[in-house]
Order: sequence, then structure tokens, then C-alpha cells
Amino acid sequence: RANSAGAKYLFDPRKNGAEYDLGDLSYTCGRRTDAVKLWAMWKYYGKSGLGERVDQKVDELQLFVDELRGRPSFALACAPWPFNVNFFYFPPRIRAILEARRL
Repeated sequence: RANSAGAKYLFDPRKNGAEYDLGDLSYTCGRRTDAVKLWAMWKYYGKSGLGERVDQKVDELQLFVDELRGRPSFALACAPWPFNVNFFYFPPRIRAILEARRL
């Protein structure tokens, strides 16, 4: 259990075969690997390079939001907030029902 993250919120002991789930024993379970990836990116790109990548992702996020707003099959679930865009997809069958109710 040296690598155990103790992430109880990730594993349900009530599921079938829970005693065989080795996920919590894995190094990749939890946030440790995320921290290592961030550190490696910081070392590789440097502070300014990492900042440029963040700025680029913010710009791409806005393009994605603009694209969603321009398509009738999609609707934003809430206002976008840092690096999260929540949206609904309405297939043609559901769109037809919604449009009929608007009339």
C-alpha cells in the first residue's frame, strides 16, 4: 500500500468485485501524477512558456463557446468559467419537440 492515495471517493466498496479493484494501489490514482506532470511541464516550457500555453487555451475556450452558441443543437448549461464549458446537446428529435413547444 505504499502508493495508496486513500481516495475513498473514487472507489465504491459495495460494487461487485470491489476487493479485486487495484486502482487505489496504483501510482496514477489521485493527484500525485497531476503534480508531477505540472512540474515536468514547468521545467520544459518555463514560466513564460507555460503562461503562453494557458493564454492559448483561454483563447481556444472562447472559440469553442462561440462555436457552441452558433449551433442550434447545442446550448450552454451555464456561463463558462475558467477552463470549464458545460453544455447540452439536443438531437434532432428533441429539438423538434422544443421548437414545437415554442410556437
